[in-house]
Amino acid sequence: MKRTRFISAILLIVCCIFSVTQYAFADSTYRYESESWQLYRLGLFAGASSDRFNPDLGAKLNRQIGITLLLNLFGKASEVEQLSLQEINRILFPYSDQSFISSWARPYMAYAVKTGMVAGTSPTTLGPLGKLDGVSFAAMILRFLGYPVERKDFIDSIKILCNKGGLAPSDIDYFNKPELIKDDAIGMAYGSLFAVCKNGERLIDKLISAGIVDRETASSFNLLRYYTPIGVNVSKGNYIDRPADYQKVYGLITDALLSAETSVVLPKNQYTERFSDIVDIVETCLRENPEILYYRGFVYNPNGMLTFRYSKDRSTVLSHREKLESRINDILSQLIKPNMTDYEKELAIHDYLVENCEYDMDAVNGNEIKAESFTNSHGFLLLKICLIAFLCGTM
Repeated sequence: MKRTRFISAILLIVCCIFSVTQYAFADSTYRYESESWQLYRLGLFAGASSDRFNPDLGAKLNRQIGITLLLNLFGKASEVEQLSLQEINRILFPYSDQSFISSWARPYMAYAVKTGMVAGTSPTTLGPLGKLDGVSFAAMILRFLGYPVERKDFIDSIKILCNKGGLAPSDIDYFNKPELIKDDAIGMAYGSLFAVCKNGERLIDKLISAGIVDRETASSFNLLRYYTPIGVNVSKGNYIDRPADYQKVYGLITDALLSAETSVVLPKNQYTERFSDIVDIVETCLRENPEILYYRGFVYNPNGMLTFRYSKDRSTVLSHREKLESRINDILSQLIKPNMTDYEKELAIHDYLVENCEYDMDAVNGNEIKAESFTNSHGFLLLKICLIAFLCGTM
């Protein structure tokens, strides 16, 4: 039995380490399309659509677009949503050009004025449609990071943002443009995730600590070097997932299954044209995300609607997943110590598996295995798979 358990543990570790996600890649017209996808998945970029990824990267950048983009980037969207219509109208009323503000941008412009994040182009105008150049947008980012930008420093804003870790030296000339498009803004906004705020924290770390960015999502994009119970290290990874059509569909399905949603609408593209392709993506999602619980199957409608079936109700699924994640964190806090090497982490989890995990042979011999045996948050096997997958994904 000991040898059987040992071999099983080794196989689990090998599967988790070598089951590298295979993504389809697509050429992009824009330089920062992949960064826009990352910001979208991190919840820091809304794009031009309320229900799907549409970055609209070719749009010219004006003040209302730039302010909206930055307020989302800095995790202020929930505070913006708390403004009432009456308050928004009251804040914007003194400005003679407030009628030129797009309806979607009015809450963001009002919030920026209320909090002093932006000043008007004059005492009575906001200039919502005024174009933004690279220097002005860099100055806005610096103010959001907590730095005052004096008149004498304004012209050097891009260089200062570089010095704060938000841009590479080679980016200074690239972004010094008289008029930006949204693609440029995304490049500068993404770089600012790694800038040091005035309080000494990097922006991405600050967003994670505040609960605005999910730690595991950030880790999946190589934004964290590693995570232990005592903290994280921020790392601007060299590899960036491309926002290919396959990956968009994969993300929508995975998010829905993790949240135990009953349905999701898929975009029409080359990866959703055939039923067999959708089956492949769903199976990949399940294989690479073992924390998905109680999934039983799906029905696909040619109109794009994917409907899921579960063996438990949604509240039970979410409750068990929460317990599972709590148990994983408890085990990690016991096994993973500061300054451990990657090998030592894997060895610690391997040893834990060998000592604690074995097959339920009584259920096998009695032919009593249920589907939940493979997706039950209280099952030892799933717990160990998730534990290894979590570690392998964050090292």
